[in-house]
Amino acid sequence: MLFRLPRLTPGYIRYLQTQAMQTITHRAGDVVMPRLAVLLGALGIGMSGYSSRQLALHHHPSTRVLQWLERTAPPRGQATSAMAAQLQNLSQPSTATKVP
Repeated sequence: MLFRLPRLTPGYIRYLQTQAMQTITHRAGDVVMPRLAVLLGALGIGMSGYSSRQLALHHHPSTRVLQWLERTAPPRGQATSAMAAQLQNLSQPSTATKVP
């Protein structure tokens, strides 16, 4: 059986390019993967924000960190005493309510 190859004329090349573009465009129409990527990205950002909030609410700095901050603090002044008062408030047990 003989198969005749068509001549490679500019019109036939343009036709082949059009067919190739339609095939690529048809495959690009599948939007499941981009939607899944956006969904997973939003889920990751949401979980990160939630865990940061939980950490900020329920984590208390260790005494070692508080002592280190007192040693590295500049000479006592009005601004540093306010910072020390805030650090003391952090070292005391939190009265924050738990979020379900």
